[in-house]
Amino acid sequence: MASIKFFLYSKIKGKLAPIYLRLSAGRGSDIIVKSGEVIYPELWSYKKQSINLKILSKKDQELKNSLTDMSKFIDREVNNSFGELSKEWLAEVVFKFHNKKSSDAETFMEYIERFIKEAEAGTRKNEDLMNLSEGTLTNLRAFKNQITNYQVRRTQERKRTIRVDFENVNIDFYTDFVSYLSDQGYAQNTIGKHIKTLKMFMSKSLEEKLHTNRDFQFRAFRGISKKSFNIYLTETELDKIYNKDLSGNPDYDKARDAFITLCETGLRISDYAKVDVNIKTDESGTKLIHLTQAKTDGEVVIPVSARLQEILDKYNGTLPKVRDQYINRDIKKVAELCEINEVLRWNEKKLGKSYEKTCKKWQKISCHTGRRAFCTNAFLSGIPTISIMMISGHSTEANFLKYIKMSKEENARKLAKHEYFNNLKAV
Repeated sequence: MASIKFFLYSKIKGKLAPIYLRLSAGRGSDIIVKSGEVIYPELWSYKKQSINLKILSKKDQELKNSLTDMSKFIDREVNNSFGELSKEWLAEVVFKFHNKKSSDAETFMEYIERFIKEAEAGTRKNEDLMNLSEGTLTNLRAFKNQITNYQVRRTQERKRTIRVDFENVNIDFYTDFVSYLSDQGYAQNTIGKHIKTLKMFMSKSLEEKLHTNRDFQFRAFRGISKKSFNIYLTETELDKIYNKDLSGNPDYDKARDAFITLCETGLRISDYAKVDVNIKTDESGTKLIHLTQAKTDGEVVIPVSARLQEILDKYNGTLPKVRDQYINRDIKKVAELCEINEVLRWNEKKLGKSYEKTCKKWQKISCHTGRRAFCTNAFLSGIPTISIMMISGHSTEANFLKYIKMSKEENARKLAKHEYFNNLKAV
């Protein structure tokens, strides 16, 4: 427990003197700052560290109560601190005490809870005044769980209550929270996603005037990201999956057809259910998919490929109804049956260490592999980048190129067909 004492330097009677406080917190710290209160020295008891009057005026009683409350407030802040104590830190705590919000003010955790409830109800919109996507809501809930677990774990470890609130989201907290997530085994991109969500909550609550803390805007308070290791499937591999006889397993059959649909359209799984009900035939007889993407609210128009048409015919003009988790589960089994067994190797960083991971290719396949397969195979086939982007819905080429997963060898083979490498040059 912190030791907090109040004292005066001045003993000049009749002249107001600042009351100082000394903090000793058992961490080798002995810090002295002004308390923000003043008193006439003749009214001060150096022994009691308080007002030396038996009968107190209303103003004197308010000062005495203020010093008592300040001592309790500083003690709580010491318990909730994440880093080293310093004179600057203590001065800031004193400032916060004198400018603290009312006891019924909304806390950070209460704000997160309200934010999510409003987003789920559709009363809180994104910047485009649209409802937040289910994927975004999932990320918000995941962050809420992590920040809650962090407080529980740190409280248990440090034998004192650790509570994250608006005013203590600073660089010390950032460092400790990142360390906690890393110790839990989360990859850099997952940690970065939680930091991005944390900054979003702090930014929105700042706009709503719930606090004045801007530490989260410092450059040191950065998100963490690393290029993810993702795969795509080649045309040959997709042919194997598409042509595999799965008549003996209806679940695998439906999951395969749903996955191939994503490979043929470049859509996210969140848009899969809208494909068959948004097909229109234009005046030339061409079948086109017109839909608004759930994630970006962007409109795309996609031609119905021959392979997709066969799937639609198979289900009488509709697509099989399969949940994304079942597609993710069953398409791996289908790919394993198709012997897509290339051994993959990549480096991954967890718990502060980098190590090599390996697996067979079928183990890395998921719904989103279909979107990457579409973009990469279309690119390799020579379709102009701008045309692919108009289908995939990417707004920038930089984001689009993240989906191009061809190897250096595939790139070289593509270049070998270019006229630059096939024209004889005069010597």
